[in-house]
Formats: sequence, C-alpha cells, structure tokens
Amino acid sequence: ENGRHRFNAFGLIRTVTGHVDEWYKNKHVDLDEFIPGHHHELGILNECCSAATISFHYVEHSETTALTRVLHDVKENPEMTDDDLGSLLIDVWPKGFRNLGGYSYGLPAEKSEQWVSLLTIIRRISGPSEGDCS
Repeated sequence: ENGRHRFNAFGLIRTVTGHVDEWYKNKHVDLDEFIPGHHHELGILNECCSAATISFHYVEHSETTALTRVLHDVKENPEMTDDDLGSLLIDVWPKGFRNLGGYSYGLPAEKSEQWVSLLTIIRRISGPSEGDCS
C-alpha cells in the first residue's frame, strides 16, 4: 500500500526507527530485478508500515503484548490525544533489556522525529482497514 510494507520482519520500534539488521537491508537491494512490479524499498519513520499491516516478526512476547494493548486502546478510542497515546506507550511498553528481550527495542525519545512517527504509525495500523470485519 503506497509502498509501505504489510509484512514487517522486525518489531514496530525497530521498523519505525530503521534499526533493522544489515542482512534484511541487503536482502531488499536489487530485489526488483528478481520480483518486478512490487515495491521492495524499506521505509522508515512515517513510510514504514501499511495501514493494512498484517504482521511484525522477530518480536519478543513483551513487545507483542504491549503493541496489542496499544492498538486495541487506540482502536477503541480513536480520538485519543497524542499526549494520552504517549502516556499509554510509556506505561505499557517494556523497559530494559531483561524485559525487552534480544530482538525488541525500547521507545524512542519523546518528542523526537522517531517518536512522532511512532504515534502516526500506531494510529495508521490501528484504524479500520479494507476488509476489516470488526
């Protein structure tokens, strides 16, 4: 969708911030030669994730639990302010390596470009998408 990926190989924070492994970046170089007609360039910040996002992979349990909670709460309350969304993220997102695990990253600094993009992406992927049955 608009060049944004539906299947994301890394968790939300790593995808938004572009902190993905080099093998993954390299895998997308010249991919159009092998699979023409599809968009393969990796997007970061506001351009990373489709509104019709299906999955994030290489995600630890605690990040999955936090993301599920955040997406649910935003979907239930789409008028939630950015301040309230930020507070929710800070409250539920795992902190520290022990809680994050080996693949997940902590939240970006509040009010940074990455933070603002994270809020935008959360709103995009929590909204209704085509074929949404709820």
